[in-house]
Amino acid sequence: YGMNTGISCIESNVAVYGNHFQNILSWLSQPPSSYPHAAIYAKGKSFPPVNYTLTVGHNNPLLGNNTFTHCLTGISTTTNINTSIINNTFTGMNKGIYITANFFTNTVSITKNTFSNSRIGIHCYRNGLCATFIANNTMNNMGLAPTGVWLQELSSKFVSNYTVINNVIKTVQYGIRSEN
Repeated sequence: YGMNTGISCIESNVAVYGNHFQNILSWLSQPPSSYPHAAIYAKGKSFPPVNYTLTVGHNNPLLGNNTFTHCLTGISTTTNINTSIINNTFTGMNKGIYITANFFTNTVSITKNTFSNSRIGIHCYRNGLCATFIANNTMNNMGLAPTGVWLQELSSKFVSNYTVINNVIKTVQYGIRSEN
């Protein structure tokens, strides 16, 4: 309790399996705008791009399901990092997953996750040439002004490639929200 970040991965290849993150939401030691305040924070390299990878969860939930409970943000990634997030549970979050600043040909896969009692399930912001696949997630009983999937600032200079299919989204204000 009272941590800013549970796991911080800077320019690294990291796999995170079988953990429980709870109450990671404090910004007592640093102002909110200066730190990611996420259970898992990963940052790639600006330039030249290097293919670092973050894997959170496993295709077999018996081997690697992570749970995130009452955290400001569950998983936050930025700056050109390949990401696979699969079979995790997010409860009582401000944002379950936040993906931003993938300006090169990175890939992001967010599948088979469960979100409940949260404000935003998945938020993707300014991801340039990144190919993002969001599928087979369940979002139910979301919180205040709730949004299931938010795709924001789709770049006109780059070709953002988002595929959002076969998700179950219930009791939200915005199911899938896309804005440039």
